Amino acid sequence: MPDFYMPADSTNEILQGLLQGFWMEKDKDGVIVLLIKLEASLLNSIING
Repeated sequence: MPDFYMPADSTNEILQGLLQGFWMEKDKDGVIVLLIKLEASLLNSIING
């Protein structure tokens, strides 16, 4: 089950600068985290295939 992830302030600044896209980073435990910033309808379309 996914956990709630709070990115660092520097990552928040990067995400705010994106219009759409994604960012990958490792958390403090070394787990890779994929942060996605898209319009909700586009994200639903990607999930549904």
